[in-house]
Formats: sequence, C-alpha cells, structure tokens
Amino acid sequence: QPAAPAISPGQQDALAGDERLAQTQARPVQETAILPSGIRHLATNSKDERQNLRYPILHEGKEIWPEKQWIWSKDRFEKAYARGEIVINERNGKYSVRSKQYLRDENGVERLGKPVSLLNGPFNQDGTKEIKELFETPVFGFPKPTKLIEYFASFVVNDSEDKEFIFMDFFAGSCSSAQAIMQLNSRDGGNRKFIMVQLDEPCAEGSDAIKAGYSTIPELSVGSRKVVWPFPEQVGLEFVPVFHRLQGRLAAQG
Repeated sequence: QPAAPAISPGQQDALAGDERLAQTQARPVQETAILPSGIRHLATNSKDERQNLRYPILHEGKEIWPEKQWIWSKDRFEKAYARGEIVINERNGKYSVRSKQYLRDENGVERLGKPVSLLNGPFNQDGTKEIKELFETPVFGFPKPTKLIEYFASFVVNDSEDKEFIFMDFFAGSCSSAQAIMQLNSRDGGNRKFIMVQLDEPCAEGSDAIKAGYSTIPELSVGSRKVVWPFPEQVGLEFVPVFHRLQGRLAAQG
C-alpha cells in the first residue's frame, strides 16, 4: 500500500484552521452569535508592562509578536485559538489579532453588553464649533462643550435640587464652564455662581489665538466670555487677575 503523501506545515495549519472552524460551526446559534461590538483587539500599548503578556503567537507557520504586549496570557490565548475564537488578519506585513465576543461565555452565561460611553453627546467637536462661532477661527484647542458642562451642573445630588451653588473650574481655558452656568441660570432661573481659575500661560507662537490678538490663555479666557457678554458688569461678572496679586504677595514676603 503506497505511503500517504507528506503534509507541509502550511497544510497542517490549514487543517487545524478547518477543525477550529468546524468546532465553531457546531456550536448552538445562541452561543456563536457575536455581539454588535464583539471583536476585541488583543494587542495593547497602554497597559503597564508585564513580561508574561509578551510572547509570540504561532499562526500559519509564522511568529506574530505584539508591539508591546498582549492583553491575554499565553494559556488563555491558546485555548481561545484552539476553539476558533481568534481572528488574525495580515496587511502590508502587519498583523491584527482580535478575539470574537460570543453572546454566552464558556459557562453558558449570557454576556451583558458594555456601553461604549455613558453619554451620547454633546461631543468634543461641539465645543470647537462654539469657539468658531464666537471667533470665526479655532483660537482654542479642544474646548469643553458648554452643553456638556450645563448637563453636569443640572444634576440633582442627594435629592437636593440646588440652584445656588458655586461652580469652580481649575482649568478654565476658554471659560466654557462659565458660559454653561450662565446658560443654565437663564434656562431654569437659578442663581449659581462660578469661579474660573487659569494659569498665566502664553499662547503658542503662530497660533490662531496669537493671530487674533491674544498673547496669553487668561486673555483668551476673558476675551471669549466678553464676546458672549459684552457688558459683564450687567450680569455680575468680575475678572480678577488673582495670580498676579498672589505673585506680588509672595515676593513681598520673601
């Protein structure tokens, strides 16, 4: 009887892949259903370095190393790989290694969906849009959306609907928090107050803020709100350069 033809390593990997696929297809539908956002990248650059998470993955005769490390241990990965729960793609010599997220876990317990975010807006781009509407140019990068701050400030805490608290922002920037409090007061008749704190930082050379005539962030903070309220004294606003006063006191004290 003639000997069986030799099987190359590549063919062995292909047969193993077919076997994993058959195992996956044999599962009940309720187990193999993948959640809407159920594909998870297994490589990470953000977690603390752990040597046990840095190891090669053998796929189709090739070793695949993470840029930094994997999020799974080698034992957990190999078990998932054997069950056909890993998706590996190659593009331009780089590999993407991801895991499938099934509706039920290995114990048959239905997984709960993980929210991508607790909020569905307002978004960061809304803050940028507001700045452009005020200045016709993005003089400040990544400003907080006023609608988002207004939403947070409207929360009822410990069953107390307080409309007269003091809101303090230690990173005032464009003072969108101040505008949010004013908007909220106007909307619900509240008497909330705010304190905006901003270090005397210079604007970047060649930036849109410099071109618009603002040399420091505090100048921009005050300027942006004066665009909204041309007569700040009429609404009880006072702009106080506390930082400079504090510097003078410290210098006098030696």
